[in-house]
Amino acid sequence: MATPAMESTVIQEKKRFSRLDLRYLVATTMAVLMGLRVYGTGRPVKGQSWHCGYVGDMTAACNFWQRFVGFGRIMRRTIHLVFCVVLFPVFLGSLTRGALAQPERKPLVLVSVYPIEAMVREIAGDSFDVRPALPYGRSEHDYEPSPKDVRLLRSADLLFVVDQVTDGWMMGAAGKKVPAVELLGRVDPETYGRTIGAGALGHVAAKSMSGQLDPHFWTDPVRMAKAARLVGEKLSEMVRSSPGRGGRAIPGSQQIIKGIEERSALFERRMVKLRDAMVTAAKGWPNAGVILAHGSLGYFSRITGLKIVGVLEPLPHMEPGPRHLRELIESAKANQPCHVLAEEQFDDSAARALAREANVRVTRINPLGTPKTRSADEVEAGSYDRYVNALVDQVGKGLATK
Repeated sequence: MATPAMESTVIQEKKRFSRLDLRYLVATTMAVLMGLRVYGTGRPVKGQSWHCGYVGDMTAACNFWQRFVGFGRIMRRTIHLVFCVVLFPVFLGSLTRGALAQPERKPLVLVSVYPIEAMVREIAGDSFDVRPALPYGRSEHDYEPSPKDVRLLRSADLLFVVDQVTDGWMMGAAGKKVPAVELLGRVDPETYGRTIGAGALGHVAAKSMSGQLDPHFWTDPVRMAKAARLVGEKLSEMVRSSPGRGGRAIPGSQQIIKGIEERSALFERRMVKLRDAMVTAAKGWPNAGVILAHGSLGYFSRITGLKIVGVLEPLPHMEPGPRHLRELIESAKANQPCHVLAEEQFDDSAARALAREANVRVTRINPLGTPKTRSADEVEAGSYDRYVNALVDQVGKGLATK
C-alpha cells in the first residue's frame, strides 16, 4: 500500500518529466526553426562570409539542446538521432546553398556616356560592377532621371562624370554621400571657341559659348588616355580604402591594384596608335564643309582636320531661329561641297529643312556610340577603340556621299 510520501514522490517525478518533455520540445522546435531559417535564406548576414551565418546558427541550435535538454543517456541518444536524421541534412543543404550563393556584391561604379563607360569598364576589370547611368541612345544634355535611375545612383559607390554642367543630373540625383570624380579637368580641355571656332558657332553662341569648355573630350583618344590614368588612380584608391572584415585588407587587393595599373597603362599606349589611325583615315576625306547638329565633334575635328562651318543648335536645347538658319544656309553655299551631320540622339527635322534650303546632304552619325547589342555586358576591352573607328567610318562615308 502506497504511503503519502510515495505518492508525493510519484507526483514530483511526473511533474519533472513533464517539464523535461516541454524543454525537449522547445529545444527541438527552436533548433529546427533555426535550421530552416538558414536553409530558407541561402545567404549570410551582411558583413559575414557565407559560412559564418550558417555555422553560427547551428551552434546556437546546439546551445539550446545543452541548455534545455541536459538529462540522461537515453535522451542524449534521442537528441543525437534527431540531429542526424532531421537537422544534419538541413545543415548540409544550407551549406550547399551558401556555397552556390552569390558572393558579396562588387563596388558599384556608374558612368554617364558610353565611350567613357567602355574605358572605365576595361580598366576596372572583373573587380567592379560598372554600369551606365545614361540609357544608351539618350543625350546627356537633356536627360531626366527616373525614380529607378535615382535609386540606382544613390546605391552607387563611385561616379565618373564629365563635369558638373554636363552630368549635373547624375550628381544631383545621387546626392552628396556618393563621391563623384570629374574627368574634364584632367584632360586639358579647350574652349568651344578653339574646338569649334567662334565663326562656326554663329552670332547667338559666339559670345556666350566661345569661352566655355567643350566637354566632348571622349572623341579624342589622347585625352581619353589622360582620363584613363585618373580612373585607374581612383579605382586603386577605392581598393586601398575598403578594408575587409575586422579592418583587415581585402584578400587579393594588391593583385587587384596591379591589374588596374596594367590595364590603364595598356589603354594609354593604345590611344596614341588610335589617334594616329584617325589622322591617317582622314587624309582620304574630301575637302568639304560640315554643319554639325550639335557641337560634339570639336576635339574630333582638331585631330582629323574636319572643316566645321556651322552648328545647327546655337545653344544647348535651343532651336535655330530664322537669322541663325540664314547664316547656316549662306555658310553651306559658300563652302561647297557641304554636309549636315545629324545625330541619332536628336530630332533631325531642322537638319533636313536646312539641307533642303541649302541643297546639301544629311548624314546621321552617333557620337555617343552604343555597344553591339545595346547591352552593358557587351562592353569589353577594345570597345572604345571600336567606337572611335565606327565614328571615323560614319563621318568618312558621309563626306564621300555626293
